[in-house]
Formats: sequence, C-alpha cells, structure tokens
Amino acid sequence: MRFWAHGWVGTLILAAMLSSVVTPAAHAAVNINRESDENPMREVAKSIMWGAIGGFMVGGAIALATDDTSKDDDYIRYGVVGGTFVGLGMGLWFVSRRPSGAALIEVRGAELRAHLVPPEPAHGELRLAVVSAKF
Repeated sequence: MRFWAHGWVGTLILAAMLSSVVTPAAHAAVNINRESDENPMREVAKSIMWGAIGGFMVGGAIALATDDTSKDDDYIRYGVVGGTFVGLGMGLWFVSRRPSGAALIEVRGAELRAHLVPPEPAHGELRLAVVSAKF
C-alpha cells in the first residue's frame, strides 16, 4: 500500500511538471477604452493647467524673494508661461508612453497586421476596435 501511495504522488508531480512544459504560452493584447481622465486630451489639458499653477507659484515665490518690486509681474508672467509649456511637454510625454490598444487591423509604419480582437462590452453596448494606425 505504501508503494502505491508514493507512485500516485510521483505520478501527480510528474503530470504537474509536464503540464507546465506542454501548455502553450499565453499572448495577451492590450485593449483600452479611454474615458474620463484617461482621455488623452483631458490628460494633456490637466497637465497644462497644473503646469501653469506650478509656474504661478514659482514665479510668485521668486517675486516675494527679490527686493526689486518693479519686476514682480514679469516673474509671475514668465513663471506661468514656463509652467504652461512644461505642463504641455509633460502631458504629451505621459500620453505618448501609454500602451496602445489592439485593433482588428493595425498599421505601423509600412507594416500591416491583422489580429483577432473580441468586442468589449461598454455601457450596454459592444465596442469593436477595427483599425489602428501608428506612424
């Protein structure tokens, strides 16, 4: 009886090891629905707004720290302008680093790819990404 138990456990361990070798690797695609704050335009706009607010704060701090009060408005103005451009750059950088969603037909440069992408349920309807292009 004891030999049978060891044989059964050994067979189970061997089957578990073989199942990990025989099973194919899973390939996942990224399917993304951009809504609310994930919308790229909203994300860039929020980055611009926060950059302008940060620039206003830095320009105001520089204006308070200097003795010459005749240039305070210039410090604040250039702080807001600089912060706005930094916010625009950061917003575009963040949005460009996001993973792109998969579609049935993808065009990347001069390469054309076809994928099998299931439709996604969204707010009581089914959505299907048909064409995606990246240059």
